[in-house]
Amino acid sequence: MEENSAVKMPPFNFGDPQLWFIMAEATFQLAIPKPITVSATKYNYCVAHLSPEAAAIVRDVITCPDKDDPYKQLKEELIKRCGESKSQEIRCLLAGEQLGDRKPTDLLRVMQRRAENHQISDTLLLELFLQQLPKNVQSILLAISPLNAAKVAEIADRIMLVTPPEVSKISSSNSCEKVNNKSNLSQNFWKK
Repeated sequence: MEENSAVKMPPFNFGDPQLWFIMAEATFQLAIPKPITVSATKYNYCVAHLSPEAAAIVRDVITCPDKDDPYKQLKEELIKRCGESKSQEIRCLLAGEQLGDRKPTDLLRVMQRRAENHQISDTLLLELFLQQLPKNVQSILLAISPLNAAKVAEIADRIMLVTPPEVSKISSSNSCEKVNNKSNLSQNFWKK
């Protein structure tokens, strides 16, 4: 077995196990005095750094690892079991990833990651991305031509920095109304 100093593994990422393995493999390359290349050593580092929840998902792989290449088996199974399936990625793209508190450029990166394994045109991805932006930002961006997703996201970031968030209009009535919620908390009775 090769002699290496301990490497600092990143915490397991349920949201993107494929990225976690890329980060782990980069960590293995940084091992001193030489990179970690033995499958069993990589496997042991990964298993030791899995959360209990992630370990439970691949319990069968941990309890009975492949004799020839345990790291490859662990990697494939964790990605398959914890990552989004191709149909889930498509559904998330079509259902609309919400902007929330993120910057538009962050939202675009998530959408691009979901689209990278599919043959989704840049035009469709741009349209799906635009639909997730506030209406006031959409209207400004639609006036700009030509558009590409990266440029749109950068401009949207700047627009949202200087534009206050959209506020829903609250309609008011001329008559005074009181809410009576004494009899039933789930229903409001309006009195004039």
